[in-house]
Amino acid sequence: LYGTGSSTFDYVTIGEATFGLYQAAAAEHTIRRSTIHTSGHGLYVALGTLAADAITVHSCSTAGVHVAASGGATLTRSVLRNNSTYGLYVAQNASSTADTVLRQSTVHGNSSYGVYVSSSSGARAVQVQDSIISSNGSYGVYRSGTGTAITVTHSNVWGHGSANYSGSITQSDNLSANPLYVNAGSGNVRITSNSPCRFASSTAGDIGALPYTGDATAG
Repeated sequence: LYGTGSSTFDYVTIGEATFGLYQAAAAEHTIRRSTIHTSGHGLYVALGTLAADAITVHSCSTAGVHVAASGGATLTRSVLRNNSTYGLYVAQNASSTADTVLRQSTVHGNSSYGVYVSSSSGARAVQVQDSIISSNGSYGVYRSGTGTAITVTHSNVWGHGSANYSGSITQSDNLSANPLYVNAGSGNVRITSNSPCRFASSTAGDIGALPYTGDATAG
């Protein structure tokens, strides 16, 4: 995406690309109710800000979503699953002008990191709210550097290969328990009847991208 005009993508499917969507201009773009899969990067925000709502990014070879230091993103009700290395990668520095927010989303089964933040300096923030970060290969939320304020609130961070958190991260009202998905192995990360993620959000609703809709917990 080039140029300064805004655009909206709705109900699209993108696959087998170097970048599912690449944003390279100081503009505000929106993608919603869409799927990006089997690409190098699912979403790459090099510049400007991106709003993503109700998207699924899976099976990408580098990262589900990459937000560069000159960009920012707000992701809501989104699933980032089974990507190589990163579910969400965020870089920030002294010139960064936008926060990145992950809200009411699910980040599951990425090969190394659920959320990875690289920051050498700066005063912007990365916020994780009302979300589930589960079963990533190494870390749930990983901080490299000291510049960015990272907060994780009302979220479930559980089941990672090395540790749930690494680095200085502000945590509040979180839990760490099996989310009890319908069938994570087949990509269905909707929570079931006995999930601890029910009624755990900042508004007493369900956390994660896919709330309970009637599926019984297996067993």
